[in-house]
Amino acid sequence: MKFRLLSKTTYGHYTSPVIQNQLIHVIASCTKEIILKNISTFGAFAVLVDETKDSSKKKQLSFIIRFTDNNLNIHEKTLGCYHMTKCDAKSLSDAIIQMVGENKLDINNCVAQCYDGASVMSGPFSGVQKRITELVPHAVNIHCYAHRLNLCLINSIEDNIKLITDFFDTVQGLYKYLMNGHTRWSYWFTSLEKVKLRYTEIREVLTILTTEGDQTARAIGLLEEISTFKFIIILCVMKKILKRIHCTSCELQSKSLLLPSVMNLVNSTKESLQNLRNDETYKNIYEQSKQIALRNKVRVEEYEERNNRLKRNISFNKNFIDYFVTSTLGKSNSKGMRAVPTLKAEVLYSIIDRFVQQLETRFSEKNQELFKIFQIFDYTSLYYFNPKCPSLEFFIDHYKYFEINKIKVKSEFSSAKALLEHKHILRPDLEMIVDVLIELPSSFSETLKLMHIIKTLPISTASNERFFSSMKNVKSYICTSMGDERLSDLMIINVEKDEANKIDLNKAVDDFGKMKNRRYPLF
Repeated sequence: MKFRLLSKTTYGHYTSPVIQNQLIHVIASCTKEIILKNISTFGAFAVLVDETKDSSKKKQLSFIIRFTDNNLNIHEKTLGCYHMTKCDAKSLSDAIIQMVGENKLDINNCVAQCYDGASVMSGPFSGVQKRITELVPHAVNIHCYAHRLNLCLINSIEDNIKLITDFFDTVQGLYKYLMNGHTRWSYWFTSLEKVKLRYTEIREVLTILTTEGDQTARAIGLLEEISTFKFIIILCVMKKILKRIHCTSCELQSKSLLLPSVMNLVNSTKESLQNLRNDETYKNIYEQSKQIALRNKVRVEEYEERNNRLKRNISFNKNFIDYFVTSTLGKSNSKGMRAVPTLKAEVLYSIIDRFVQQLETRFSEKNQELFKIFQIFDYTSLYYFNPKCPSLEFFIDHYKYFEINKIKVKSEFSSAKALLEHKHILRPDLEMIVDVLIELPSSFSETLKLMHIIKTLPISTASNERFFSSMKNVKSYICTSMGDERLSDLMIINVEKDEANKIDLNKAVDDFGKMKNRRYPLF
């Protein structure tokens, strides 16, 4: 091939678009082969699916599988993206089943499916998860935990508190105006941190833009919005709250995270937020906001004076004694003149209360009974390697397709516990237990089957989001005419670089040569 590429002949250069697509397809196929060979002999896997629009406005479905290798290491690998002309539940479920078949995977080995909360995907009556479950009853549906956290934040802010929605609209307007971009909910903490850090510089830039450029009116409006003590204090409050949530959000995007860690993380986030709900926290925020305001010559006095004014006593007209009166004449409700202490209740306390309530609602796991199996591997639990654990029978019956021997698995528990104690591992986590038992696969075969399944259960579709981020680089606005198959193959090669680098190029050239009869034989 090298000789043909360097030759000066008219034909056989192997550089035409068709040949390029064939070569890319061969490399992508070899990459997928390497990925699929890493699946353990047990064979369990989970599907992670999400969809988005590419630069040409085509709806692309990303297909990723989560599995464990023979050493019980967790992998989440992409097997391509597929153009969806229709995005109804039937079309999507048919596409998923087709993708599983094309990659020579047994659909019955699917232990779980992970999607976002859209009704077409997670609908309980006719959604994709319902259709897959009808085909594979043990493939439990798991709503992406990162998406749940995002919904908690959105529902705590967007639909209820006008002060906060106006604040975020202003911040979004700053990003669109100064940087010509949008900021997503998952990046709000870093966005607010930058605004707070560069607050003085942002005001200076906006001040200049009020007299220059073709959008002076917009600059004047934004400058007026951010040059209030109300904006500064809400900025400090929201940064404080989002800082607590940001750590959880980042951790939920980890591939190796397991369900018990998720619930511990959520509970610690709730406690951390509730610890902020006190007068001392608000006092510190207020003083910090006041310093920023004074440093930037933003008026604070009008709010303090407004607060210190004696409130007008409500007096009822005797003519309305038989009626219920909710307000009196002269009671001010002017925009921008809200008393600062009310922000403690209306912003800090309200956001914390709403968010904690959302966490309790959205993280109440519907598969709770199934996931109690983790108690067996938790040394703090009463059911630590206890064969009488009630969730053990339920779990084995649910995954009866994998033929886990109940009698043998119960007999293995006492041996596993004794082995860990013999090695002086008194407080083991799941990874420590795996490291010990994997050395004796024949002795603990049934227990290892349990571990393969529970480590295959997905937590989030963050890998799909990372896949879509890479798509912007592969199919940019100057490549909108790219074909669907070429895009899918390039995405596999781009995202799974480590596996692509392991390809035997001689084998790849042989596969390319066997695709059809070539004018110039390659082998």
